[in-house]
Amino acid sequence: MSTGRTRAAQMILLIAGVVNVLPIAPLLDPDLLDTMYQVAPVEPTSEILLRHRALVLGLVGVALIVSVFRSSWRTAALVSAAVANGSYVVLAATGGEVSAAATRVMIIDVAVLVLLAIAALLLWGVPARRPTRATS
Repeated sequence: MSTGRTRAAQMILLIAGVVNVLPIAPLLDPDLLDTMYQVAPVEPTSEILLRHRALVLGLVGVALIVSVFRSSWRTAALVSAAVANGSYVVLAATGGEVSAAATRVMIIDVAVLVLLAIAALLLWGVPARRPTRATS
């Protein structure tokens, strides 16, 4: 695989990783749940579930970032990120009316899914074309 394709895929994985790490903030400060998602948990169980979501997304983001430097992590990181982001998109799209913040998260997750697909194509998709030699 060409170095240019690998470098482009690594940059995409880094961006997707950072996007997935950012929601970890409510794990450390539960008051941010209302700011980020327009959701103020009314009971401890809801807060624990949302903070757990933050932790899981953070772990997915860390895996994507590590995969930039460790190629052996790429398949697992890409698959786990696609499942994490894709499942939210499906649930939000089919779950009825959601808040504007939840819709914003869904749009971000769709963008991340597109980035992940591009990274996968760069890493494992159609090989780069090599110039053909003219025969004489």
